[in-house]
Amino acid sequence: LPHVSGIKLLLAPQKPEMAELITANTMIQVIRTVKSQASAIVIDTPSYLSDHNLAVMEAADLTLLVITPDLPAVKNAKLFLDLAFALDFKPDRFALVINRATTPGGLQPQQIQKLFTLPQLYTIPDDPKMPLSGLKGITIYQLSPTAPSGIAIAQMAHQVWQYLAAPAPVICGDREARREQPGQLRHGAEGAVAQRAIHQDQRPLL
Repeated sequence: LPHVSGIKLLLAPQKPEMAELITANTMIQVIRTVKSQASAIVIDTPSYLSDHNLAVMEAADLTLLVITPDLPAVKNAKLFLDLAFALDFKPDRFALVINRATTPGGLQPQQIQKLFTLPQLYTIPDDPKMPLSGLKGITIYQLSPTAPSGIAIAQMAHQVWQYLAAPAPVICGDREARREQPGQLRHGAEGAVAQRAIHQDQRPLL
């Protein structure tokens, strides 16, 4: 489904009985098909682990774990990562995103970062324009190009793309060197898959 912003959406089934027909293997087949047609894929998942989510995480180059700056969200994210690491997922497969990071009375990003061993952390400021863009069915950039949340999301997207496109490290003895080969992308970033794992009480988009 093309959107006026230029992105294309693959929506969830409209009827619950149709959703039951989608298996984890179906998800993988869809991802493989779409990767050949797009330079980047963003999958918005439910906030719980399931066979479907595990399959997506296996296929994803990077999982963005989105939380809010409050104790329940931080606790759930920590439990999620502990389980993911127990399933042999590596820390560099995840990045933490603090949504509404400037919420009055919320935990500070520096406090949250100390609790996690992830190499990347991004913050999205609290912005009253963000819910409005959702109500209007347009992106925050279309609603207000200078909105603080939109600027932060654009910066995060750029940094994530750079991270995925970085050459994979090569171990040479006791030293780690970078493999400088033009066109070679880390984790197959050409057709990269980024997954959002959301630990909030909200309905997923996909």
